[in-house]
Amino acid sequence: MRSVHSSSLLAAALALPACAERDALNVTPFDAPAATAPMALNLAADGEGRLAASWLEPRAGGGYTFRMAARDSTTWGVARTVVSGATLATHPTDLPGIAFLPGGALLAHWQEEADWSPMDFETDVRLAVSTDGGSSWSAPERPYPLPTLGEHGFVSTWPTANGVGMAWLDARRQFQAEGTWRGPMALQGATIGADARPVLEMVIDSVTCECCPTAAAVTARGPVLVYRDRGLPPDVERAGIRYEQEVVRDIAITRFEAGRWTAPRLVHADGWVFNGCPNNGPAVAARDERVVVAWMTGVGGRPAVYAAFSDDAGDHFGAPIRIDDGKAMGQVTVAFAGADGVVGWLEDNRVMARRIGPEGRRGKAVSLGASAGTGRLPRWASGDDAVIATWLEPSAGAAAIRMAILR
Repeated sequence: MRSVHSSSLLAAALALPACAERDALNVTPFDAPAATAPMALNLAADGEGRLAASWLEPRAGGGYTFRMAARDSTTWGVARTVVSGATLATHPTDLPGIAFLPGGALLAHWQEEADWSPMDFETDVRLAVSTDGGSSWSAPERPYPLPTLGEHGFVSTWPTANGVGMAWLDARRQFQAEGTWRGPMALQGATIGADARPVLEMVIDSVTCECCPTAAAVTARGPVLVYRDRGLPPDVERAGIRYEQEVVRDIAITRFEAGRWTAPRLVHADGWVFNGCPNNGPAVAARDERVVVAWMTGVGGRPAVYAAFSDDAGDHFGAPIRIDDGKAMGQVTVAFAGADGVVGWLEDNRVMARRIGPEGRRGKAVSLGASAGTGRLPRWASGDDAVIATWLEPSAGAAAIRMAILR
């Protein structure tokens, strides 16, 4: 996600007095859009100071309604419906979202059950465009050719000169055998144009973990993608890959440069061997050639959250910095505030935030509030020296959207 520089949106936040203790986060409440029993909250920002929040709401009769609200420099606009239907799907860590197209149009992405297939776990990524601020939306498209088998989801996006870059987990190479899915889940990518149709679709990594979120950011040398990779069990061909196999599932990064994705490399070799997908993906933020990645790992059966910095657009990373205080649930997010990173994560059923420095410095962990569940935290938006954080908090038996400025 592009950083928000020199924007009127964050002008008031950047005018706040500096913290007495440099590493201690100052938390200032920020108004949030109203929603009815929201879930799957997400946040997007562009380089002009605009924000777009999106979420799902339960739908009478089954399914969900995908809603969004945009904010200018002063206030949130009215919440608008992107799409509503019985086939809309939800997953605690697979978040629908909004991306900004060049010229001010909006691109929405979400996941639907594949109504053309009777098999379990068949889902489609769907896309639509609005040129009027969300009042109306185009007919849904897919970011890949007409229907492909298996699950598709866990989308990440980034801005391009002519549209939006998009990556997703793609199971089209899987097949059903003896009632279970076999074969690899892949990380697929494409550029999405202003008509919501894909161009330059390509495979980024042909074997990945099956259901952990992906994340993207843009460096001075091109966009980077982070995701949970997976190894191949010894003596097992790709056609024999199954979900429930004990293999290493560490975090990988790749960068799009000179018209291709670089060979994936590990952010850090945790060596976490896990049977099944942990549903806990990484987060990434970038500014120029600086990159910070946050992730959860469970080596030795002890969940922990780490982050690491790169000063060469993701080619190399420094030593991991421990983020949590011992009761980590993960579901991380991360953003830049100046040269520092601000990491968000779930711990002991609360939403936590902590400032960290590239040299390993850790600020005090701050609780932002109770967590409404164990789902993935949304993206947080970066300003020059501040971060806009958002999360779901329990409220009246359901949830409410909360926001704060972290400085």
